Amino acid sequence: VYLQGTDAAGASGAVAAAFADIRDPGDVGTVSGLVRNARTLAPIAAEIRASGYVSRSAGDGMYLRRLPAGSHRFEVSAPDFESIAIEGIGSTGGATVTRDFELFPLCAVLAEDAEANAAGWTTDSPWAIVNANANHASRFFTDSPVGNYANNRNIALTSPAFDLTGYDNPELAFEARCDTEAGYDYGIVEVRPNLSTSWTEIHRCDGQPQWRQVRVAAPQLAGAAQAQVRFRFTSDSFEVRDGWSIDNIVLRAGGPACRSTEPGTVIFASGFE
Repeated sequence: VYLQGTDAAGASGAVAAAFADIRDPGDVGTVSGLVRNARTLAPIAAEIRASGYVSRSAGDGMYLRRLPAGSHRFEVSAPDFESIAIEGIGSTGGATVTRDFELFPLCAVLAEDAEANAAGWTTDSPWAIVNANANHASRFFTDSPVGNYANNRNIALTSPAFDLTGYDNPELAFEARCDTEAGYDYGIVEVRPNLSTSWTEIHRCDGQPQWRQVRVAAPQLAGAAQAQVRFRFTSDSFEVRDGWSIDNIVLRAGGPACRSTEPGTVIFASGFE
């Protein structure tokens, strides 16, 4: 199906295409249910993927997906929760199948909001914590605490080592204002699984003067016993700006080590009193 819109002045917009599967109603079934927090049973707004088809649960956790009859792989994910993938969920032609999902919350393994002294974090000068201002309501880290950054910088804000043994699917989240010369000066997020290996880049920014929330996967840290994160700023020899500001750094992860901390979670019970 090709779609094209026209505005009030009669000007036509770009042509877009949408593809549709045309099937006999008897060959299409419905899978519906509820996505909930495994710890609190509260509903979750999540994304549900089933054999390439995508649905989203509403704020009440309810979802509904019409699918070709047969067996499907479901992948369910939501921010701050551990994703799950389940094979072999069946869809029956002309019928509705109920399938609920429960997701475990990710655990915060590393958290730093810059409100105190950021114990264990190391800084290359002039990285520092500054007070709240008109652009941001709380204290935050910045590479340029007294004005615009200088040329030819290569300076980092580095976390202490932290233990991710038994944790899976690490995800780093933070707030950032990346007011740099676009295309030349960068904020670069890097990680490493131990203190003796080289750093791996997982995110970079430039030319973004507004505060925004950033989320980025860090699979390189899964199971690492001495994981580290660093925020490295680089500039060239020409123009300068206000710089890179960072706040509310949180690294969350799932896996057995996280689930074992959930109230009521049973890892093993023998029953032999």
